[in-house]
Amino acid sequence: VPAGAGGGGGGGALAPAQPRTVLSPADDPNANIPQLQLDTARRIRSLLPRHRDLLPYAQERNWIPLLLSWLNLHDRPAVQVEALLALTNIAEMCASRQGELGGYGLGGMGGGMGGMGGTG
Repeated sequence: VPAGAGGGGGGGALAPAQPRTVLSPADDPNANIPQLQLDTARRIRSLLPRHRDLLPYAQERNWIPLLLSWLNLHDRPAVQVEALLALTNIAEMCASRQGELGGYGLGGMGGGMGGMGGTG
């Protein structure tokens, strides 16, 4: 039995696996990570302003820390820009939400930072 051909198995339709020396980009599961990051950041950036109800979901699913981590991808400036724009949109949405609530949590009637209950 030749090395790597696998021994003894009844004449099935599977050919023995041939070792590859170089993966083509289409075969490498990590090859499209930069493009996936770019597409994801663009979608987040474009979706959130149009669908403001996704903001709590984005917060629950930790999209903000993910986008923040993408700012450190110095070899992917397009991903950095899209992540920064998405984070800017999120910050703007949070600020406008704060304004809609009458400024609570900004030293208003809430009593303390955040204005979330408590005895202050």
